[in-house]
Amino acid sequence: VCEGDTLFINGTAYHANYTSGEELIPNAGIAGCDSLIRITVTVIAPPFSIITDTLCPNDVLTINGHRYDRDNRSGLEILPGASSTGCDSLVYLSLSFRALWVYIGEDRDIILGDTVCVTPQLGLVPQNLTWYPYPPCPDSFCLSNCIQPFDNISFSLTATDTSGCVISDDVTITVSNEN
Repeated sequence: VCEGDTLFINGTAYHANYTSGEELIPNAGIAGCDSLIRITVTVIAPPFSIITDTLCPNDVLTINGHRYDRDNRSGLEILPGASSTGCDSLVYLSLSFRALWVYIGEDRDIILGDTVCVTPQLGLVPQNLTWYPYPPCPDSFCLSNCIQPFDNISFSLTATDTSGCVISDDVTITVSNEN
C-alpha cells in the first residue's frame, strides 16, 4: 500500500503502523472449513522531489491549482497518484526570481516648445528592445534621446533579456499650450 493508505481485510485495517497479521475466515474453504490468511503489507514511501528554479520577475507557476509567484515562492504539493507505483508524489518548490527592471522615467508635464529627454535605465542585458509606438530616436537600442513634442505622447519600452524574460515600462509626456 502507499504510505498513508489503509487496506481492509476481513474488517481489519492494515497500514504503515500495522503491516502484518492473520485473518480467520470462517467456512471459506470448499468443504466449509475455515481459512487462515497470513497478511504482510509492504508500505511504499512516496517519492519526494525538490524543484528549485529561477523565474522571470512576472512569471507565474501553477501546480495543483496553487499559484506560485514573487509573493508565494515556496510550498509543498501532493500530486495524487503521480508516481510510477500509483502512489502520491510529494514535490517541494523553492523559487527565486530574477531582479530585472526597465525604467524610462516618470510621467511629465511640459509646456509646448520645451524639450524632454527619454533616457532608459536597464537592470538587465537586453537581447531586444521594442519601443511603442516608435522609438524616440532612430535606433531602437538608443539609450538617450531628447525630443520636442507638439502633442501629448506616450512611450513604452519592452526589453527582452538573454534568458527570454520580458520587462516593460512606460512614460506619458503631457504637452500644455499654456505658459
